[in-house]
Amino acid sequence: MHNVERSVERVEGVVKVEVNLNTGRATVTMGAGKTAAADLWQAVKDSGFTPVRIDMGDSVYKGPNPQ
Repeated sequence: MHNVERSVERVEGVVKVEVNLNTGRATVTMGAGKTAAADLWQAVKDSGFTPVRIDMGDSVYKGPNPQ
């Protein structure tokens, strides 16, 4: 769990990360700057997990090649 938290925390604009492996969800608190969903997606992948979707308020990101 700590690996995915550390990976996502390194993304510019991320303030806090809370991961719940039981539900398979992470909650990310963002700062004032803009953070690209693609950067969060890649950070999750780099930590060894397979992201499914990123909900960002009024938009949903389903990866660089959504099916």
